[in-house]
Amino acid sequence: MAHVKRARYISQFQIPNSGNPRLFFIPQVLSKQESLFANQCFNFPLFTHCKRVFFLLLKVVLSSCGVRSEGKSMLEVHKSGVLVHDPHVCAGCGVCEVMCSLCHEGVLGPALARSHIIRRPFTAEHGHNVCRQCSSPGCYFACPLKDKAMCVDGTTASTYVNEGECTGCGMCVAACPFDPPQIKINAEKNVAFKCDLCRGREGGPICVEYCPFQALKFVSKAER
Repeated sequence: MAHVKRARYISQFQIPNSGNPRLFFIPQVLSKQESLFANQCFNFPLFTHCKRVFFLLLKVVLSSCGVRSEGKSMLEVHKSGVLVHDPHVCAGCGVCEVMCSLCHEGVLGPALARSHIIRRPFTAEHGHNVCRQCSSPGCYFACPLKDKAMCVDGTTASTYVNEGECTGCGMCVAACPFDPPQIKINAEKNVAFKCDLCRGREGGPICVEYCPFQALKFVSKAER
C-alpha cells in the first residue's frame, strides 16, 4: 500500500448548505491548484446535492491511499471501546438518559444526555443514538482546536470534549457522519458535548450500569 510522506491537512472545502455549511478537511494528496479547482467545483448546484456521496467516496479513496504521518494514519486514531444496544431487550424506559444527564450535568434532563432512546411504540424495538467512537472520527479531525478541545484519551482511545477549551463553533457537529449528529451543543454553556464512555468513572459507562433490562453493553477495544 502506498504511503504519502509528510502528509498534513491543508485543504478545507466549504459546502453551501442551509444553516450550517459542512467543512471537510482533506490531507495534502492534491496539489494546491487541484485543491482550488475542486473547491470551485462545489459552487455548482449539482455538487451541493451530491456532497454526502462525495464525502463517502473521498474517505474510501484516502483510506486506500494509506496517508500516514510519522507512522500513524492521518485518517484514523487508536480503536476504543464502544456501547452496544440491543433493541430486542430495550423497553424504552429512558433510565440511561436520566442517569447520563445526572452524572455529567448534575440535572435530570434527558436533553442533556449523551445518548438518546429512539422510541418506537408500535414495534417496541427501540433504537439508541450514541457516539459510535469512530476509528476515523470526523469530529476530531474537523475541530480547529484538535487535541485541545476535541481530544483522544490516551488510555481508552475514546474521543471526548474538553469543555475548558471548546468554543462551541459547531464544526464537530457538522463533521459527524450520522443523522442526527451524535454531538450536540449545550446552548447554555456554548460547548459541544458527546458520549465519552464516562471517561474517568471507575464503574465505566453509567448507562450500562443502571439499565434495568441490560439492553446496553460496553464492548472493550480488545473485543471490538
